[in-house]
Amino acid sequence: MPVDGPNRDELLSALVDDQLTPEELEEVNAALRSDAAAQGTLAAFRKNRAALGELAQRHSGGPLPEGFADRVVAAALQA
Repeated sequence: MPVDGPNRDELLSALVDDQLTPEELEEVNAALRSDAAAQGTLAAFRKNRAALGELAQRHSGGPLPEGFADRVVAAALQA
């Protein structure tokens, strides 16, 4: 499964979420060693995941701020 193919973002997202099979993980890690664009995308996905985790910690148990979903979508589209 090539990391530079149409499913690149899906594979990188699955890597961030620890959802890859051992075989996929090996293949993605091998591709990341030489693919600067995929490395950048992976870094952005990790940054977004960390930001969402921090936000969830601060707002656990209460309603999310107005416009939260719109900001998340906008940030994802910019990544």
